[in-house]
Amino acid sequence: VTRYAPSPTGYMHIGNFFQMFISYNLAKNTNGVFIRRLEDTDRKREKEGAFEVIEMVMDKFGIYPDEYETLNGEIKGDYGPYIQTERLDIYHSFAKHLVSIGKAFPCFCKAFENKEEILKDRETKFLDNDATEYDACRNLSFDEVKEHIDNGEKFAIRLKTSGDGIKRVTFTDLIKGEITANANAKDVILVKSDGIPPYTFCHIIDDKLMGVTTVVRGEEYISSTPVHLEIIDALGFDRFKYCHNPLICKIPENGNKRKISKRYDPEADMRYYFENGYPIESVLEYLLNLISSSFEEWRRNNPELSWKEFKFGINDITAVSPIFDLVKLNDISKNIISKMTAEEVYEKALDWANEF
Repeated sequence: VTRYAPSPTGYMHIGNFFQMFISYNLAKNTNGVFIRRLEDTDRKREKEGAFEVIEMVMDKFGIYPDEYETLNGEIKGDYGPYIQTERLDIYHSFAKHLVSIGKAFPCFCKAFENKEEILKDRETKFLDNDATEYDACRNLSFDEVKEHIDNGEKFAIRLKTSGDGIKRVTFTDLIKGEITANANAKDVILVKSDGIPPYTFCHIIDDKLMGVTTVVRGEEYISSTPVHLEIIDALGFDRFKYCHNPLICKIPENGNKRKISKRYDPEADMRYYFENGYPIESVLEYLLNLISSSFEEWRRNNPELSWKEFKFGINDITAVSPIFDLVKLNDISKNIISKMTAEEVYEKALDWANEF
């Protein structure tokens, strides 16, 4: 059971689609379940119409989840709602449980608006040794907590970490193997003072309750995994299997490899391929080339089969960052178009012209 859990914070990035496509194929290749969940708790970064773009892109590429919720409230699946802001009572229940067993606590400190204020205040608020961040409110007595609440003060809920800046944690990544890192040593926020939980807390609860077995996400989340593991252990959940896929990169004219960027690369936006008339199949086949080096040989040996017949497992996923090459994509597109009938080319060109 895998999931795709986008945040509606902008257009659909090709790296996000790449991760989703891996999740989709891993589920389909094992007769499993593919879930789409909307993670919309970061209201400050939310962009109007972003979820509609996600739905549109998935529909055009023919990627259909087994469980999901539409923006008009239609739910398919037994574990909904599949939109996080509709699940707040669930998160609050788990946060309350952690407080009751002494693994979380209410924090009445000011809700900081930006990182500069956090850093400025850290000297007095934290016992900080560069790795450990204990919140001052973790040692309040029951009577002190009650007094704050009776005074009407807002509070966040923080994890009461058992980390000390020295402990290490080991976990297995299905692509990269065994990873050892510093254990979490920060009293991270589980529920903000407005009652909204951040990604760090709510995605763990959702994955557990929705039956997710394998979490596919970008390798930038490896550094966050120790925090997630401590929360999982505090909740008494079994740990998930993690599959941190590499990030798609480009090599620009200066020769310095970098991650494909919204700022510099128009092809980072999945709508680029519709607007420029690329066949859907060519984009998907190119991404399979980036996911698994064995796809190209499979295609040579099976020129008439649909890409859906190509089956890959976790061991087939590349462990290094693939390089995006528009020339290669154009070659694949040329080959696919060359196999179309004149009528197919005409219809697709007409549809494209009418839309764009």
